[in-house]
Amino acid sequence: MSLTRLNQLYAVKLGSTLFHMLQDGSVNSNVQDLIETPVGSTMPLFNSALQVRPDLPFSTHQIKSALTLLGVGGGDAGIAKLLSRKIVNKTGPAAVGSSVHATWTASASMGVINTITASNRQRAVAQIRTLFLKSGATSALVYAGTATVDAYTTAVENFVLGPILVNGTILEGTNDFSLAFNPKISEPDDDYETEPVFTAVESTQPVISFSTTDPGIWSLHNTEFLTAGGALKVNLICQKINALREADAALKHILFTGGSGRIVCESVAGTKQLTRVKCICNSPDGTVAPITATLDGALVVT
Repeated sequence: MSLTRLNQLYAVKLGSTLFHMLQDGSVNSNVQDLIETPVGSTMPLFNSALQVRPDLPFSTHQIKSALTLLGVGGGDAGIAKLLSRKIVNKTGPAAVGSSVHATWTASASMGVINTITASNRQRAVAQIRTLFLKSGATSALVYAGTATVDAYTTAVENFVLGPILVNGTILEGTNDFSLAFNPKISEPDDDYETEPVFTAVESTQPVISFSTTDPGIWSLHNTEFLTAGGALKVNLICQKINALREADAALKHILFTGGSGRIVCESVAGTKQLTRVKCICNSPDGTVAPITATLDGALVVT
């Protein structure tokens, strides 16, 4: 017996944006089953599918691409695809232009960034969830086993944690940054369709957390960082290919800004006495987003 049907994770494509710098990715059919075992019987006599809610969660280092496409609040992800590259016995991956690869496709979708994490010596990662939708007569999830996959030639989106500022001052010894957007997603069941035709982000509650060696942060425990003197700012530094990193003044970096919110010092522990800090962000006036992302900017240190 031969083994001819073997594939490996290759890329995720949302609209025209190709995410090839992946940590993981999967398509989940999320079928809700109806199974009937009548009273007094030991065997099921009926089963069917009540509904299907396919989605595509994946993790990527392409932070800029993710924020450009989906923003901080999620949005239309267009035609969504999980691309799987065929592996050929004895020769390895098949040519990308060959019609031998596998794809799982949604002709309509909505995507949200759940979290972005980064540290000083580890690349930033975005965890994204894409929800598949039925479009007209086209099913929410379509499989094709004779497809081509997109070629790519660069992998330049690599970011690490940069300076974190509170009240216009850089905090010392910061690491282990996490930004959780906490999106609340509406997936209504108010129609007769077995596949989803509508989804939207109802709200987000951004929370930034990080560690610091600076015990002085405790002086800001349970204070509002806007009132205390200035916005919360987190830089992600862009790494430079075949070098160290982009210059501070290079228009390559990413800045997250929380305009209003509360600082909470959750704990201090360990031999290094690290303080774990949580910053709960909210809109300062009901119109400005709780957190904003500025792409392709210089490093902000004040």
